[in-house]
Amino acid sequence: MKTHVYTLVNLRVAYVGYRFIFHKSPACDTCRYKNVCISRLKDGRIYEIVEVKKPSVSIICPLTNEEMYLARVTLAPIRVLLPITISIEGSTLIWRRDKCSISNCLWYRYCFPKGLKRGDLIYVKKVFKDYIKCPINLRLMLAEVIPQI
Repeated sequence: MKTHVYTLVNLRVAYVGYRFIFHKSPACDTCRYKNVCISRLKDGRIYEIVEVKKPSVSIICPLTNEEMYLARVTLAPIRVLLPITISIEGSTLIWRRDKCSISNCLWYRYCFPKGLKRGDLIYVKKVFKDYIKCPINLRLMLAEVIPQI
């Protein structure tokens, strides 16, 4: 993916740092703004707004009836748990996570984070130095990754 894409966002969320999970509405398929609004976004991915611009012409979303702003977005970094043996900053890996039977584990959301799918290529942006005490005795470290879609 490019480092950034442009999309339309409503005024309530049009600020730098806002993160959202993109889910396409079927109503967007026939919208005249589809190409500028959603065509470059991937369903189920987490995006972060890095720049907002008020368009020179007012754009009203036909679905929400709200004024829209132009936003430059990037795929947001996602915190995950990686095996110690592959927790290397700057590396590129394939995201794989086996099932875990302890869904009430404190770390579960980092083992199965939103915004990542099995088989995704990920870039390891940062590795935090503390080891995680996994209840099923896996040797894991917390890391911040960026999907490479």
